[in-house]
Amino acid sequence: MAEQGRIPTTTLDRRETSGLITLHTLNRGDRTTMKAILFTAPGFCQPCASLKRSGTFEKFASKYPDREIEVVDLSDEDDKKAQARADKYHVRGVPSLIFVNSAGKKIAEADGFANLRALEAAWDEVSK
Repeated sequence: MAEQGRIPTTTLDRRETSGLITLHTLNRGDRTTMKAILFTAPGFCQPCASLKRSGTFEKFASKYPDREIEVVDLSDEDDKKAQARADKYHVRGVPSLIFVNSAGKKIAEADGFANLRALEAAWDEVSK
């Protein structure tokens, strides 16, 4: 049983994803219409730039047309809308992968997101 106030976490195996991912599950509500929001800043974040160059998001979208992923670029500090989204979900660093339900409530977040396999593994784990 989880301790009071502790957020359940799952660490996905490095061999499975080619990178360590820690998922923080915040809400076990409806996940049938969830979507992922990736906060990135390829203008100054090297892992973010690598993800962009590799076409990870386009590959994910073409492989899973029924799964919605939104990419929010935080490179432009003057983009108030993007900054407001980051503030809403308490994004502390990039890249940051947030899963939300149809009402926009955060249900999970992933740390250590690195590539397509990591995104697939995180999505599969959260949707269980």
